[in-house]
Amino acid sequence: MSLGISITIEYFETLKVDIFPIAILTICLLILSALSFSISLIINAIVRSISENRRFKYNYVK
Repeated sequence: MSLGISITIEYFETLKVDIFPIAILTICLLILSALSFSISLIINAIVRSISENRRFKYNYVK
């Protein structure tokens, strides 16, 4: 985490990054975190939809 912050600060100050492997790692981690967040939102919506359908079926049987 601190490596990503230091690279970001260095980039905004000099508009250059001298440590490319850490920069690439930081970008990959940011992409993975955004992807993980979006997938979790999709899965949450699917689970809510399934539980709501089950509730409708249960109420319809009565």
